[in-house]
Amino acid sequence: KNSDYFPYDSKTMFLLNTLDNLARLCVSNSLMRVFLLVLKECGGRDVPSFDRLCAVQKTLHASCGVPTVPCESAFGNVFYLNDPWTIVVQVDWANPAICKFLRVYPKIPEDGVIREVWHAAKWRCTMSLDLLSPMFDAGGRHFYVNEVAELQDGRKVIPLRWVTFKGNVYADAMLVETRPQVCHLLRGTISVRSNQIHHPARMPNPKCEIAGGDPLYTSFVDYFGDDVSGNHSKSWNKHYNAYMTHQNLPRKLLQQEFHVHFISSSPNASIPEQYVEFKAVVEYGIYFLCFCTREPVRVCDALTKETTCFSIVPHGGPSDNPMQSEICGHIGAKGNYPCRKCEVGGTQATKRENDGFHALFEAENPRSKEAILAKLEKQVRLACHGVAKPIGESQTASGIKDTYTQHWIQYLLGHFYEIKSSPQNTKSDADIERELVQWTINNRDLIYNSFLTTKGFDSTKDTPVEILHTILLGIVKYIWHGSHTRLP
Repeated sequence: KNSDYFPYDSKTMFLLNTLDNLARLCVSNSLMRVFLLVLKECGGRDVPSFDRLCAVQKTLHASCGVPTVPCESAFGNVFYLNDPWTIVVQVDWANPAICKFLRVYPKIPEDGVIREVWHAAKWRCTMSLDLLSPMFDAGGRHFYVNEVAELQDGRKVIPLRWVTFKGNVYADAMLVETRPQVCHLLRGTISVRSNQIHHPARMPNPKCEIAGGDPLYTSFVDYFGDDVSGNHSKSWNKHYNAYMTHQNLPRKLLQQEFHVHFISSSPNASIPEQYVEFKAVVEYGIYFLCFCTREPVRVCDALTKETTCFSIVPHGGPSDNPMQSEICGHIGAKGNYPCRKCEVGGTQATKRENDGFHALFEAENPRSKEAILAKLEKQVRLACHGVAKPIGESQTASGIKDTYTQHWIQYLLGHFYEIKSSPQNTKSDADIERELVQWTINNRDLIYNSFLTTKGFDSTKDTPVEILHTILLGIVKYIWHGSHTRLP
């Protein structure tokens, strides 16, 4: 066997399999048999039979392919999910052509211009420090955040965030002081110059033990979806497709089709339903545990040839505007409060007035996922009362109506009526309400939109405005139409 083409038997097998899997050039079984016949007649080396080629492809798919996991949403819709861990491992970390482009730390651009995601404020300032890459590998010596490190001049610091500047790695850190010995059991105590008085309780960093001596980094991914047609014809056959991109890569690569990864699709399960399963896989992996062996998930770094651990953290949601509105729990652009990012808007009567109309062009109080989640909790609590009217009034007055949570609101309203109208019912309205409230507490993770409970992802801030429908098919289209339409 030629090791240069492992796990293929030979170079010929590698080329034939590549030819048979070209995305834009489908090869039928009959045509592949013709290729094999021509190769044999021309004296080609290591030409396999058609059955042998199929057997190798089946083996490779089982051992090296991306696993597809069957899933069932809380609404009973069945769909299939491609494993995001395998995608990130095989396509990026274990790929020597791609691994060299991965960036694991925020970067301070020398000219101050933001060109990549790691230049922006989210990585450098606002993101939770627990989600960023926690360690720096200094030639086999691993320095973790939230642990005391000694500088070359003898001073001691606690790194909080690793950053790069002019090709070197630096740390945002807090300076620490050591006091003389105060107890025969301790060599010294640490006093942190910060209002975080409980910081020493976070030492040592628990991720150090989880990594087991291997480097440990964070991979950020953008998850986005849209409704598309499943037909080649003009007949509309609605499917919800979900995709993922690896944000540790530069933009020039993310614009390539190779780096847009298909995750799942369903004609019935909405994007919030599909995201529940994606989030479960990703968050379980944050602890670097396999579902079966409970061992750390590791990958061979294509550059260093060393074992490396990494976590996956959802980073952004670059869907189109209607889908971004849906994952935010927003009522939509036709509501009284049409913006998912701020609370601009009002009643139709207010917007007809001069002040109300001009206010639409100014930003109001920004929304946040915490505020949206609080409003949804209020709506769910109202549903436990068994009356629908206050819920509709709350949704109209706030602009918050989550399609995923709305299913459970309708369930609670129906269940309240079902219990109350039962001939065997002996409970008062207050007893039924307490029972339903307790059910919502016990099933909190099931009721609310998973986009609103994802660590490190705020759907009101991390869903960039989509240019196509907002500008090109919005303002530009109507200006073009108005300037090219003949007046009557």
